[in-house]
This record gives sequence, C-alpha cells and structure tokens, in this order.
Amino acid sequence: MSDKTTIDNYVKKQLILSAEFKNALAKDAEMRKQFEVLTPFKQREYANHIRSGKLEKTRLSRLKKVTPRIYRGIGLYEKYKGS
Repeated sequence: MSDKTTIDNYVKKQLILSAEFKNALAKDAEMRKQFEVLTPFKQREYANHIRSGKLEKTRLSRLKKVTPRIYRGIGLYEKYKGS
C-alpha cells in the first residue's frame, strides 16, 4: 500500500458524534457553522473528547466547556501550544 493511500484512508475517517453533540449542533446553527469550518482533525478531537464521556452528564459538561472554543475556531488542545 502506498503512503498516499494510507494518508487518504486516515483523513477520510468517519466523524462519529454523540447524540448530545448532534442535538447541540442541530439547535445552534452558528455553532454548526463554526464547527464545519474547523479542520477534520479538530472536528475529530472535539467529537472524540465529548463522545468518550461514559455518562450523559459528563458528555453534556464537556460540550458546555468546549462550546466557546468551537465558536472561536480553535482546537481542543491549542491552549497548550506555544503562547
């Protein structure tokens, strides 16, 4: 398998959103617009972070905490990059 095929397969991974995240994006058109502008990598970061919560309460809490970052168009862990 060529390197290009490997990269293409990685980039085309399906984005799996939790029900809570789907509902939030459906209710808030501006957040959905900002989320869609993010790179696929950043979208996956947010989706995986929220989805990995085991309880609904945890997923909702995570969603509430990351919403301002989505509006600003920054990645989940960008605050740790060189300031």
